[in-house]
Amino acid sequence: MNDRVSLLFSGGADSTLAAAKLAAAYAAVDLVTFKHYATWHIGASRKSEDRLRAKYPATKFSHAWGNTSGLFLRLQGRLLRDVKSEPFLNHYFCGVCKLAMHTALVRYNLQNGIKHSATGASRLMPMFPDQTPGGIDALQRKLYGPYGMTLESPVFDTPRSDYEAMELGLLDRRHLKAEHKATFTEPSDLLIPFKNALLNTQGFCFHIAFVDSYLFFARRSYGDAQVSAMSRRYYERLINEVCRPWLDARAGGA
Repeated sequence: MNDRVSLLFSGGADSTLAAAKLAAAYAAVDLVTFKHYATWHIGASRKSEDRLRAKYPATKFSHAWGNTSGLFLRLQGRLLRDVKSEPFLNHYFCGVCKLAMHTALVRYNLQNGIKHSATGASRLMPMFPDQTPGGIDALQRKLYGPYGMTLESPVFDTPRSDYEAMELGLLDRRHLKAEHKATFTEPSDLLIPFKNALLNTQGFCFHIAFVDSYLFFARRSYGDAQVSAMSRRYYERLINEVCRPWLDARAGGA
């Protein structure tokens, strides 16, 4: 049994199931929820938090909140330059959104003496840099590793985290993200992100409805291995240029 781990926590199917798996391996789990200027309703994660506490009374859960607006905007400032070399618009919105959160989680760990971290990243969403093997590798080696931390993805290979979380009594119903297909094959798939955007509690996901329509066409030119390699390169550059300097400027240097 390890001592303590921090987890990027939205309260959705993936992060809730990740918390459940971590509860079996750690004495204490810090659920860390970040917001930024384009999010709202992040308080919905409290429902999943309450269920985790009830399900795993032997685990010490704590819940911290933070705001990544400034760092998110700084990372977005690379958009006009990067759009010339990177093919997926998600890299500039969802990709940098999650990278800002990972960077803020490293700072949280430094402030609280935590050496282990986790994410609810899933292989089912390989259009997002943080949910590809290459992107995760970049986060582990270039962001967490230099500060003496580990990063794990306990649900990365889970085929249906929403079903598994439901069986544990942690969710009421299938999570909408499970219907958000990673590889679009039929024209009707274009409607899926719009449905999710209208019903999802995270308001910032609304822009995904438009970005995914672009992906329907762009995705056909690239395989998963190519996207993973691009994600590694993309994250490594941003970590070196923005994230590490941001951390070091706040007295969080290695």
